[in-house]
Parts: sequence; C-alpha cells; structure tokens
Amino acid sequence: VEVLASTLKAEFPNVYLVDLGDATYELSNVLVVATKQPTSLENLAANTELMTHPLLKQVAEASLDRATEFTT
Repeated sequence: VEVLASTLKAEFPNVYLVDLGDATYELSNVLVVATKQPTSLENLAANTELMTHPLLKQVAEASLDRATEFTT
C-alpha cells in the first residue's frame, strides 16, 4: 500500500488511505484514493452532508472515520 501511495503522491496533490479492515479478519484492505486537485478530509466531511444519493452518502460517511491522508 505504501509503495502505491508513494507513487501516486509523486503525481497527485493528495492521496488518502481508507482502511476497510474489520477486527474479525486477519487481513485488511485499504482503498487508495488520489485527487487531481488539492483537497482535504474536511472537504469530504462537508460534501458528505450535501450528498443526496443514499449509497454514495453511506459510503462517504463510513469512510470519514477510516480515512487518513498519506503524506510521505
């Protein structure tokens, strides 16, 4: 995950890691998201409140507490 995130960080202004792991499993999955324009997790939180599509809003809400910005 770190190698992929580092590669993306070289080309994109922001890279985020969303831990999709579950305490009941030994392995976890991490969703890596890169943005073309500068963003922040605060943007995601604000935009989540404005979402009208129920499934998209559910995914965004579930991601808020699991997302971290990759910085190195």
